[in-house]
Amino acid sequence: MIGAGGEVSHEIGEQFENYCLGLLSETWKNVEISRRFEYSLGNKGNKIEAPDIRLRRGGETIVIAECKAKRMPLVTRFGED
Repeated sequence: MIGAGGEVSHEIGEQFENYCLGLLSETWKNVEISRRFEYSLGNKGNKIEAPDIRLRRGGETIVIAECKAKRMPLVTRFGED
């Protein structure tokens, strides 16, 4: 995947999200699992894209997950020190 961009990266990301959804659906049987969606913020109607996966139980959000198929560079994750 190194150097892959555009459509390839998007497709890999979608497939990884599907994998995560399937895994969570099999593991968390008693929760509502939903994929990302758009919602409006404020009275201007600005569209905001929600995180990739949301788990809810009894109407309360218990987990919000952002799926990433690419690895972050070590310096990004741990800093330069």
